[in-house]
Amino acid sequence: MSKRVVNDNVRVEVYADIGWRANPNNRRTGESVVDHRARIADDLRSTCETIASEIRRHVDDVASVVVNYDRVPVCEHCGADWTEDSPDYNGGCCRKDQDPKDARETECATDSATPQEK
Repeated sequence: MSKRVVNDNVRVEVYADIGWRANPNNRRTGESVVDHRARIADDLRSTCETIASEIRRHVDDVASVVVNYDRVPVCEHCGADWTEDSPDYNGGCCRKDQDPKDARETECATDSATPQEK
C-alpha cells in the first residue's frame, strides 16, 4: 500500500457563545428583523475580537488569530436569506418584496395593451 493519510492544516477554532442575545424574541422596541440580525452579528463580532485579543495576549506559540465572518445577503424588509439572482426581488419572501414586483408586472401589462384594450 503506497497511500497514507496524514493530518494537515491543524488548527484551533474558537466559536463565541452569545446565548440569549441571538434570541429573536430579544428584539428592541421598534427594531426591524434585519436590524436585529445585524446587531446580533455586530455583538458576536465584538465578542470574537475580544476573544482574539485575549488569545494573542495570553497564549504562546500563536502564529495568528483572525476573526472571520461571512457576508450574507438578506431581504431588507423581513431579513430572510436572499435566494434569488435578481438584485431587487427575493421570490416574494414577504409582502414588501412582492408588492413592487406585482406593480411592475401590472405596469408592463398596461403598457403593452393595444389601444382598443385600454
